[in-house]
Amino acid sequence: MSSKRRVAKVEFLRLLGCIIVVATHCNQMVIVEGESEWLHALRYCLLADGVVFFWMITGFFVFNSSDYISKWKSVITKIVIPTFLLYVLGYFLQNFLYTNDSFFAGRGIADFFNFLSPIAQAKTPDIVVLNHTWYILAYILVMLFLPIVKIFTDWLDKGVVRQIVFLVVVFALWLTNDIMHNDLLNLEFSGLKVVLAAYVLIIWGHIIYQNRTIFNNKLWAIPAIIVLIVTIIIRCKFYIYSESVGVENAFYTMWWTTAFSILIVTCVAVLVFSLMKEKDNGFSRVVCYLASCSFGIYLLHPFIVETFRKYDLFAAFTKMLGDNSYVAVIVSLLISLIVVFLLTFVVVVIIKSVKGLVKKVFRRNIK
Repeated sequence: MSSKRRVAKVEFLRLLGCIIVVATHCNQMVIVEGESEWLHALRYCLLADGVVFFWMITGFFVFNSSDYISKWKSVITKIVIPTFLLYVLGYFLQNFLYTNDSFFAGRGIADFFNFLSPIAQAKTPDIVVLNHTWYILAYILVMLFLPIVKIFTDWLDKGVVRQIVFLVVVFALWLTNDIMHNDLLNLEFSGLKVVLAAYVLIIWGHIIYQNRTIFNNKLWAIPAIIVLIVTIIIRCKFYIYSESVGVENAFYTMWWTTAFSILIVTCVAVLVFSLMKEKDNGFSRVVCYLASCSFGIYLLHPFIVETFRKYDLFAAFTKMLGDNSYVAVIVSLLISLIVVFLLTFVVVVIIKSVKGLVKKVFRRNIK
């Protein structure tokens, strides 16, 4: 899709979400010894909400059309087929990634369907490099029940008061669940509960984007920054406190299904809507092109991350800096993020180029 058909502000948010997801998986590999509790909390807080950007952005446009046949054609060709090919790749490369065997060693077709069997329960195949595809399985389920949810959003759109009530009730409910460390709603990463949580964020994004013109004034940036910083501090302090008193599920504070996540991503969206101009300039074109590769980067980056882990490259980045200070940790994470992101981006560009070339050859042969 060209940059003219894309909304640069939205694509910036999409790209940011993609970068956060990649950084999250790099962050899990960065070796930190003697890290302060605040640094630990801050690292995970800043990298907790990449998926929230994706869900909210889905809500920006998904209810604009009732042509569900076209939607499902797009889902199958752009999501289901690439994900299936990813599963095939993961299936055959798992020996290489997690043992010392060579590529494709000892892998046959016979147990491939057994490998895919967790999908029937909306769970990912049991291999680390494919764990992130829970989001894709949830997205497919989300699209399945979309017509029902659209009836509700159409009802919400009939009045601003209804939308405000929805936002307030959802935020209050999720905040209560945060305080109770997920004991109230018991939200999970698979099944019906993750779909319901996704719908909440999708509808939230729908409401925010529908009213985005309110935030065109640059003055909105000031309260957005203040609320963003305060929310991050409160989230970190709540996590540190929960850990200190021995709460079993203290890390739930850093999950994407929290009121903290909603508030943080909303503040970032308001910042982008208020400060970024919709102009067809070099920056917008670069943002839109990078964002057009975001799904491919999302799919493939764990293979790069796991290859780095296999050869201890993350540890090498940390040791290269010589200490475990705050600066060293951040620099190590940034180096890992940049290298993994760029390598995956190059792979995606090559795949897209080959795909385009194959299409051209196929069209010529037809003619």
